[in-house]
Amino acid sequence: PALALKFAAVTPEQKALQKAWLTDRYHAPQDDLSQPIEPAYAEAFNRYLTGLILAVANTPERPHWNADSFFKRFEPAK
Repeated sequence: PALALKFAAVTPEQKALQKAWLTDRYHAPQDDLSQPIEPAYAEAFNRYLTGLILAVANTPERPHWNADSFFKRFEPAK
């Protein structure tokens, strides 16, 4: 299993901004380092991600796919 985190737009303004970014920038020539970045949000995201990774890594039980997950078929046999 892998962790994939995405930002969830909540307000109509956030949803419009996210849709515009996905439509106009994501995997396009405009998808570059000149885009505005909010350092405080990036730092908070990295702290959250680090905490999540450590929690998963330190859990006694190994991560596993949910029984109804499409990806369950790729889980190695035990």
